[in-house]
Amino acid sequence: MHWIARRANALVLLDKGMGCEAVADVLLLDDDTVRRWYKLFETGGIAALETLGHEDSDGLLSEAQEAELKAWVTRTLPCSSRRVGAFILARFGIEYQSRSGLIKLLHRIGMVHRRPCKIPRKLDPERQGVFIFSYINLLNGLAADEVVVFGDARAVACWAPNTKRP
Repeated sequence: MHWIARRANALVLLDKGMGCEAVADVLLLDDDTVRRWYKLFETGGIAALETLGHEDSDGLLSEAQEAELKAWVTRTLPCSSRRVGAFILARFGIEYQSRSGLIKLLHRIGMVHRRPCKIPRKLDPERQGVFIFSYINLLNGLAADEVVVFGDARAVACWAPNTKRP
């Protein structure tokens, strides 16, 4: 397990007097990673360095909580894993430390991140003519204090149940 050796190397270099930034440069790491490893060692000793820190991440939510989360995602179709994490924290008081942990949870409960389907335009001249006629009638029938407002409803990606599209 090479990652344990990398952590040990970082601690040895820190013990020799190098700073976190210098150790990070030597080991091609981020200096926050070196600080986190040092903090792990301070609080949990060697045993803490031998763990990846996410061994029990599958069990953070109970089955009932996962069912409630699945229902909420199905109902609200959140566009980001951050929004899902905020819901979990507010509803259950559990904070997921990483985006990847949230994504793993969402996949485990049968959710996928979907992008909108592109629908090819099939222009029907007859239907367009009917629309144009009704639109002109609408404009001609407006009162002086009325206006027509157009909105742009763009579809965005969202988390949703993993069902096959037709």
